[in-house]
Amino acid sequence: MNPKIKWSKKEFLDTLNQDAKELFNCWKNSDGYSVKMSSYFSIYAELLSGFRNKKCTIVEIGVLDGGSLFMWRKWLGKDARIIGIDLNPSVKSLEKYGFEIYTGNQADNDFWVDFYSKVGNIDVLIDDGGHQSFQQIMTIYCALCNLRNKCMVIVEDTATSFYHSMSKHHQGNSFLEFSKDATDVLTVKEREMRPQRWPSHVNNTILKVFKHVESIQFFSGIVSYKVNPYNSLSPVAVNNCDKGTNYDYRERGDINGIEVEWPNPFEKHIVKIKGQSTHPAQKTVKVKLK
Repeated sequence: MNPKIKWSKKEFLDTLNQDAKELFNCWKNSDGYSVKMSSYFSIYAELLSGFRNKKCTIVEIGVLDGGSLFMWRKWLGKDARIIGIDLNPSVKSLEKYGFEIYTGNQADNDFWVDFYSKVGNIDVLIDDGGHQSFQQIMTIYCALCNLRNKCMVIVEDTATSFYHSMSKHHQGNSFLEFSKDATDVLTVKEREMRPQRWPSHVNNTILKVFKHVESIQFFSGIVSYKVNPYNSLSPVAVNNCDKGTNYDYRERGDINGIEVEWPNPFEKHIVKIKGQSTHPAQKTVKVKLK
């Protein structure tokens, strides 16, 4: 840890709800070595607390000494099926503790086809594996192409998308950029209702692959994909009654643009964003930041 960062365990615990506190204690008292960012416990409590004390299957890529596997089993409860995946064959030794262990390369498409055919339905897939963008992206694509049930796919340590040692390899095509672009696919699902308003060309292959992704959530160091093959309906606009009574004023304001600093954490970038307005006195205003 950076010596300039002061971390208080008590102060940290005060920020956690009960589920997150119990998860932290399960991790702290795990029978195997593990490293986690402190922010992960509240994130996992938010995403996975609904699986506690229920029959579920959770898969984690990246086993190491099994610290996370022991944590998940204690926190989720005795009905949880815990499966680990690692490239190191020696982690098979953890099977004596009741875990299912598969050895293979997460960047190998054939490994995933074989894995899903043997394991069947899973509820949660956590990628804490190699942390390189090509590995994380392959994990997402193979999940989307092989999952046949509702599942949450969670990728840890996404900060590696910015690391110098890794960015020189992915050259801007990072996992985070991949996931940010993937959020556009969620919105383009609306295109089927009014295709004339959208760009004429769409990538139907990608729309098909991401068809069952309901949401993509971003957290500090974590991205979560919610997959639901049972929901493939395209969004449509619905009215709660036949007709409204007030005129739509959305384009009648006297402001038709803003000047704003783009939320780029690494460089200052001021942009002007214009819009439509029928008001005769149009102007651009600056967004005031704190």
